[in-house]
Amino acid sequence: SVCEDFDSRLIEMRGESDHVHLLVEIKPKTSISILVNSLKCVSSRLLKKERKDLEKKYWEGGLWSPSYMARSHLGQVGKKMEHCSDEEPI
Repeated sequence: SVCEDFDSRLIEMRGESDHVHLLVEIKPKTSISILVNSLKCVSSRLLKKERKDLEKKYWEGGLWSPSYMARSHLGQVGKKMEHCSDEEPI
């Protein structure tokens, strides 16, 4: 998997109508931008192959927007994303 290639671990994933939340455990040496780009590339390739209906939702020819948001979270991973919202810092 992409996360394993980056010596990382996908802990949780939650999809919204227009974006996705991922909780990923990474090593300090991991480049977040390269990891996110790899996740977007691989998922886009797979989704475009399996879900032709998504074509009308492409962002200027691509499935994902070029932007992303990353936040760090120190503490127990067990908190997961149940308390996570776009407006509220983790």
